[in-house]
Amino acid sequence: MMRGLLLAAASVFTAAGCAVTDAEPRSSSTEDPASTLSALMTGTFQTAPDDPDNTIRDRRVPVTSTNLDGVWLYYQLNTGEDWDVYRQRVVELATDGDSGGVVQKTYGLKKPGRFVDAWDNPALLSSITYDDIEPFFDEGCEQRWTLSAEDGWHGYVDPETCKIFSERRQSHISIEAEARLDAEIYRQTERGYDDAGNKLFGTEPGEFIVLYRQ
Repeated sequence: MMRGLLLAAASVFTAAGCAVTDAEPRSSSTEDPASTLSALMTGTFQTAPDDPDNTIRDRRVPVTSTNLDGVWLYYQLNTGEDWDVYRQRVVELATDGDSGGVVQKTYGLKKPGRFVDAWDNPALLSSITYDDIEPFFDEGCEQRWTLSAEDGWHGYVDPETCKIFSERRQSHISIEAEARLDAEIYRQTERGYDDAGNKLFGTEPGEFIVLYRQ
């Protein structure tokens, strides 16, 4: 059931990230928040083997290309018994100077087939240019991350600002996404609403799909 909700939402939106480092979810005055969050996201998270509703592997690796300004990661989602490639994105993380948080913008790849399992090809990750990517969502669908002293990073996409057109539904819908990321666990969920505010898909409030660091 939960996997179905994730994949239904994925047809119109992208999930937030994953991690596999020993980095702690904290920053100091000498650390750039975008770089700190990027280090924590880097790696692989996966649903538990005994989860009957979800078979999801979520992996991110740094994009080392000097052709892109700032902090970037390549993101790939694999699902199902055969771990088929389900989604590929490039994400940009930028520190918000006003809040001290991080703004995540999502880009699609113009030729995603070239980048399957891109972590096996460092030369590819070091040569990506702006010509290889394009914005995946309109302005207003950025995921905004803040650091909580209690439980790590919180990511949020605001349905008041994230409006997209669903080809399947032939109508505009509002997207809400939440994420929690700490040193060991990544929790995420997505919900879609119609113009009247009725929930079209997604989990109930407070319910997350849980992935564990590998």
